[in-house]
Amino acid sequence: MKKIIALILCFSAFTTYAAGISLNEILTNPAEYDNQIVEVEAEVIGDLIKDRGGVWINISSKETNIGIFSQRRDLDEIINYWGSYRQDGDIVRIRGTFYSKCPVHEERDIHSDDIEVLKEGAIRKEVIAPYKIRLAIVFFIICLTTAAVYFIKLGCRKKT
Repeated sequence: MKKIIALILCFSAFTTYAAGISLNEILTNPAEYDNQIVEVEAEVIGDLIKDRGGVWINISSKETNIGIFSQRRDLDEIINYWGSYRQDGDIVRIRGTFYSKCPVHEERDIHSDDIEVLKEGAIRKEVIAPYKIRLAIVFFIICLTTAAVYFIKLGCRKKT
């Protein structure tokens, strides 16, 4: 038992785990978190992108975003809402290794070990202000009147 505890302590000495830090903090100080296990919470945005050996998703906090590579191919079944103009994406907790320059993909990314959905997203209800609707009707009437006057004048010219 003592050997197992000693082995775990030795392994944890070489592995740093940064939990509960913001994505902005990681991307502001990439050298500090390079090749370390990090845990971030952010909104899933965009679309699922399939790649050799896994899939890509993008996550976004209020300030920044980053690509996440995962070997789990069932993420489209786990994540129901992908952030876009019309909907808020699922809020997920990502645990994985951050690379300031990934040796495989040669870009800044996180290789995910675990993805957990914390809060499901929702479709945004688009509300158009009543004054905008009235303004659109007024402009439509002005355009229609202008076109009618133009075609009436064009018809009078052909008769003469």
